[in-house]
Amino acid sequence: MIWDEIKKASAIIKDIVYIVGLILAAYLFLGKKAVEKDRDLQNKIALQKEVHQNSKTDSIIITRFNNLSDTLKIVIQKQDQMIKKQNKFDIGFTKHLKQTDRIEELINWYEQ
Repeated sequence: MIWDEIKKASAIIKDIVYIVGLILAAYLFLGKKAVEKDRDLQNKIALQKEVHQNSKTDSIIITRFNNLSDTLKIVIQKQDQMIKKQNKFDIGFTKHLKQTDRIEELINWYEQ
């Protein structure tokens, strides 16, 4: 009779330990999954921040490139204007030397 009671009590304790073990295993499994999800989320957030920062940097670089390109176009236009003025001056000066029969100066001019 006492042995029957002890067997019943040990069976109940065994069932309780089994149930508690299942509960702890489920808790640890779910906790592990939650930690993995949190890590994945943190990695995604970090990547999104990095992509956002890179897009900002790229847009700044593109803006600076466009500004440099515009400035270069203006410089090239001014250089073309100066070359045209210099060519007009050269043509006018050579015509002047030809008309005034200054051949030596004209030859020196061409030799430069």
